[in-house]
Amino acid sequence: MNRLLRNLSIHAAVVAALSCFVVLILVIAGLGVVADRDAQNNLDTLNNISGAQLNEINRADSLLNQAMLAMETASNYLMVGQTRQSNEQVDIAANRIERSERRFERFATNSFSSRRSFGKRPDGRL
Repeated sequence: MNRLLRNLSIHAAVVAALSCFVVLILVIAGLGVVADRDAQNNLDTLNNISGAQLNEINRADSLLNQAMLAMETASNYLMVGQTRQSNEQVDIAANRIERSERRFERFATNSFSSRRSFGKRPDGRL
């Protein structure tokens, strides 16, 4: 009987140790899943920020190109003596330059704010 109790206590200790190892492995696996999910969310956020920045700077560049063409057209109208059409093209170019500046300001604001908010969720929580 004494031998049976000694074997039982050894058996219980081995089962307890194995159970602790299983629990530890499950905790580590759970932490890995949570870390992977958070990393994917961070990458998605950075991808969205990068996409928004690229969109703003590309649109600003396109508006500047349109303004350049409007200025060229205004110059051509002025050379042939059509002042009214030239002034209209200058107004169009000024409008596009102003819109381009606003787009660039949004690009700059977006790029600097993304650095300051690194590690924060889009809703502002850490």
